[in-house]
Amino acid sequence: MLFELKKIKPSTLAKIYGWFGLILGIITAIILFIVSLVDMSAGTNFMWLIFSYPPNMTRWAIILIPVFMWIFYYIQGGILALIYNYIAKHFGGVKLDFDKEITPVAVRPMIRAVERSSKKSEVTKKIPKKKPTKSKRSKKK
Repeated sequence: MLFELKKIKPSTLAKIYGWFGLILGIITAIILFIVSLVDMSAGTNFMWLIFSYPPNMTRWAIILIPVFMWIFYYIQGGILALIYNYIAKHFGGVKLDFDKEITPVAVRPMIRAVERSSKKSEVTKKIPKKKPTKSKRSKKK
């Protein structure tokens, strides 16, 4: 089946990009920490030349790099979703081809309700209905 992705919710893409940026920031911070340990053990001041800050600022960079990368990637994800929505509105969205038939999420509760009602109707068909009996009061009159 061929589907078209017409719109992306900016907050959703921003969250995904934000987590991706946080993971990359943590990896970058770990690499920075290892390089700074090697640099300090060698007794050189090489990190100061590369990153233009004193070696004691490395601990702050290790904390701040993931935070800033998370913030910037979050903003970038939101902006990219807005750009995609604008382009998809005017030129058409991305075409997605799936092998299996997919039921839209909004239709699933309706399908379940129909299945439940059909099961209930099968059960009620099996139970014989009682004939209404006349009460004693109606006979007296």
